[in-house]
Amino acid sequence: MADVPAAIAEMARVVAPGGRVTTLELTPMPPGLRATLGRVYFHHVVPLLGQVVAGDRSAYTYLPNSVDYFLTADGLAEVYRAVGLANVGYCRLGMGGVALHYGVKP
Repeated sequence: MADVPAAIAEMARVVAPGGRVTTLELTPMPPGLRATLGRVYFHHVVPLLGQVVAGDRSAYTYLPNSVDYFLTADGLAEVYRAVGLANVGYCRLGMGGVALHYGVKP
């Protein structure tokens, strides 16, 4: 999404009152050992595997580099609140590198 707040606002606009908006998004991991190991894996091992398996390292380098600029899980939850969604929350998955966000349209 080029404009995350606009995209979430549009989802909130079109969902019926009482309906739920959800996204499953890669997200920077909370600081710590797991994040450090995950970053090494995502930025170095995944592109190498992409080169070996698919013959295309660049396709597997783009995503790790772009995740560095993604909103944090807390930041995306704030976007949900800012567009008027209620009962906003998220659940981290994938060792913390993925977040399932949800909010309800009042």
